Amino acid sequence: MTARILCILIFLGSFQLNAAKIPLTGDIAEPLNITSQTEFFEDVKGTSEVNSLSHENFKPLKGDFMLVPFSDNALWLKVSLKNEAKSGQEWILQYSNELSEDIQLYRYDSTKSAYILADTWDINTSKKRNFKGQEPYFKFTPARQETIYLRLKNQRGIRSSLYIFPASIYPDVLLDYQGERLFLFGLLAFRLLLVLTLGIFVIKDKGFRAYSLFILIKTFGYWGLINVMNPDFVTSVEIGNKVNFLFYASSPFGVILFSLMVLPLEKLPGWIKTGFYILLALCTLSHVMVWVSYNWHYVSMGLWVVLMTSVFSIGSFVYAACRKLPIQNFYSIPFMLGIGGYVLMNFQVLTGIKIPLALLLAFILLVAELLVFIFFLGRIFSQTQMKGIIADQQLENERIQSEKLMELDNLKTSFFTNISHELKTPLTLISGPLAELRKRYPEEKLLDMMQPNVTRLRDLVSQILDIQKLDSGKEPPFIVKADLARQIRLQVLSFESLATAKNMKLSFGQNKEEFEAYFDDDKLNKIISNLLSNAIKYSPEVSEVLVNVHYDIRPKKVSISVADSGFGIPEKDILHIFDKFYQVNSQKHQGSGVGLSLVKELVDLLQGKIEVFSNTGVGTTFLVELPADEKTWQNFVDEESKPSADFIIPEKTSKNAQSHSGEDQRHDEKKLILIVEDNPDMQEYLFEILHEEYDLIRAFDGKEGILKAGMEIPDLIITDLMMPVMDGLEFSKNIRENLASSHVPIIMLTAKSDKTAKLQSLEIGIDHYLTKPFDPDELIGVINSCLSNRAILREAFSQNVAEPALKIEKETNPWEKAFIAELQDFLEIHYQDSSLSVPAIATKMNMSESQLRRKLKSISSYSPNEYIRKFRLQKALFLLQTTETSVSEIAFKVGFENLSYFSKIFQSEFNKAPSEVPRS
Repeated sequence: MTARILCILIFLGSFQLNAAKIPLTGDIAEPLNITSQTEFFEDVKGTSEVNSLSHENFKPLKGDFMLVPFSDNALWLKVSLKNEAKSGQEWILQYSNELSEDIQLYRYDSTKSAYILADTWDINTSKKRNFKGQEPYFKFTPARQETIYLRLKNQRGIRSSLYIFPASIYPDVLLDYQGERLFLFGLLAFRLLLVLTLGIFVIKDKGFRAYSLFILIKTFGYWGLINVMNPDFVTSVEIGNKVNFLFYASSPFGVILFSLMVLPLEKLPGWIKTGFYILLALCTLSHVMVWVSYNWHYVSMGLWVVLMTSVFSIGSFVYAACRKLPIQNFYSIPFMLGIGGYVLMNFQVLTGIKIPLALLLAFILLVAELLVFIFFLGRIFSQTQMKGIIADQQLENERIQSEKLMELDNLKTSFFTNISHELKTPLTLISGPLAELRKRYPEEKLLDMMQPNVTRLRDLVSQILDIQKLDSGKEPPFIVKADLARQIRLQVLSFESLATAKNMKLSFGQNKEEFEAYFDDDKLNKIISNLLSNAIKYSPEVSEVLVNVHYDIRPKKVSISVADSGFGIPEKDILHIFDKFYQVNSQKHQGSGVGLSLVKELVDLLQGKIEVFSNTGVGTTFLVELPADEKTWQNFVDEESKPSADFIIPEKTSKNAQSHSGEDQRHDEKKLILIVEDNPDMQEYLFEILHEEYDLIRAFDGKEGILKAGMEIPDLIITDLMMPVMDGLEFSKNIRENLASSHVPIIMLTAKSDKTAKLQSLEIGIDHYLTKPFDPDELIGVINSCLSNRAILREAFSQNVAEPALKIEKETNPWEKAFIAELQDFLEIHYQDSSLSVPAIATKMNMSESQLRRKLKSISSYSPNEYIRKFRLQKALFLLQTTETSVSEIAFKVGFENLSYFSKIFQSEFNKAPSEVPRS
């Protein structure tokens, strides 16, 4: 609907004109369309003057409206009027288009004998003045005639008409116009409010929301067509024109978004989607260009994009409908009716081709869109309600099905749990006698074949029972604070022999060698064991299993990746791989369906997450991520679990926060034994004998054993004599010559029973020499004896750390005395330095910090920090007993900077305050 630009004209001059005069009579009761009686001339150069127009060739306009083209040219209109009324009247000339940019009215001034610019019609002034119906009226005396000129200049092409009517009917004309405009405005506003309200709060359907978005953008387009920016919101006509363009030329955005959201693009040719994206880019480009420079080229481009987008969208919907594809008719039909009017009006303006009744057709399409949408709205409500009912039914069915599946799952778990309990007793009765038979008949291969299967059955029973405990909530996390990196490393390395038995390589890497954290060691071991055993089981021979561990500080967590080179898991099985008793169909291997289910439940219990990535024929990777911070596990930490002194990092510990435990924290831990044996079966046999009482790491030759001994500093070493690469004698010699590992007891376990081999072993420092076949009980007795002797030596070394090592009378090897002596010599020189740190001591002893920590702990029961503190306290006691120096001076002299802290730990160490020590 167009607004009127009103002009009050007084026709004062009379002169002769060649053009036909438009008769004005007193019986005109409504605005008279005089467009067809108007002549026009296009001023291409835009330089013509009004008083020279008599020589120009004016052409008559045809029809009830004219199409002003997109152009920078001026368009002159000539209107000849004659008053045939018997009395003088006031008349109003009306030009009907709100998007007119520049209009000038010229009338003849008889006093100057020339045409002059009338001050009664200045479009810029009119746009800035609110319409109140108070414009001046001018009389046109009877029998008078006059020719007037209008100069139009529009960058944007428009459709317009020219009207004239008596001022006496002006109130009725104004009322009709305002009524029509307000009715249409209210109708569109109501529709917009309705669809937005329904789309946001009621109908949560993708198609409806797409249509709501389209209506929103289309309503803004209507505001642009009625020039809503001028004159009320902006003072600059150019800015107003740009904003109007932004509104009415934005319809492609709504059309494209609706089409992309509603059309079944996955079933349509790809060029349709590409076409929409190209049109979207062109629309964006045209807006940018108009905002940079408002000219008819860019404005025309924007309207062409509007037309092409509308036609392309209608064509796409028709194409989809012809192919019987779903296009959501409830929304697409009103949508196509709505943009049909845009196509008609823009086609006229852009091509200059007049379409009869185009305005009426556009209005009919608009009304049809509203009526069809209202008609469909009831269907939409009904469909939405039905979808809700169906969704509720589906949820209820899923709930019932879930309950049934859970019940079946519980029955299945209960069944297997009961069976597992029943199997434990006969399994024990099989396992015990089998162990005795293997002792009596170590060469019997059938017994060796039975043992792995008994072990596998025992593990399977344990896993089923573990799952039952987890399901019943009887297995809460049991969190300890310890070295997580060491725990994982030992667990992974324990699988080396299994991998070697299949000619596989087990590669292990982690970004930290030490990582103090909070974790459940038992459940973590089960997770790693299941993942590694599966990786080795399902990988072919001569392949590789990769284990990578990444420790994060903030937030504190651990990520464990286990990748194999196996057959992979089919995509259809990935979703069920963690279901209880689910088995992947495989001709190569068939599992029990328990291990991964247990892993998933353990990971969930530990508040972690597990992911699986698999490519058929390439391999599978499991990624486990577990929190390891104190905050997560503060309610689950074992009250008796205390941080080992091994983790106190001296250079990062506050001098006011130094503490002393006074106890060996490792006495409750399993001792670590390194097995150096090239025979996988023998390794496995030793593992079966020792794994319940000790932590085990393994090496297949002396060279590998040296690396692992240097890395871990075990509590005891069991080695074979005859091995490839490096034999047991050379290996033992290297261990004894390495200051970091020289104290470790070594048991030689070999088939060579000759006296020479035994003497050679004892000469280089072997503690015990056992020949094969050996009695497992004898081996365990020897191990316990060695470890007990180590405990006695630790007690001897820890009694008086400030006393020279050479005075210690307990039986020990010279390497230990040399190590302690060298350490004490260094401390004698530097103990007064309060900044003395573990790294400095490690550098002096030619060790890494971790090696120093483990060796000193093994020899003396103290960590380096504890040893330094105890050394200083004994020096302080000696000074208090032998000198008159004040307590504060002695504290500072022995390296303590905080007197209260010194007094506190002195009291703890000697059960008396420094001031209570008797002076000599």
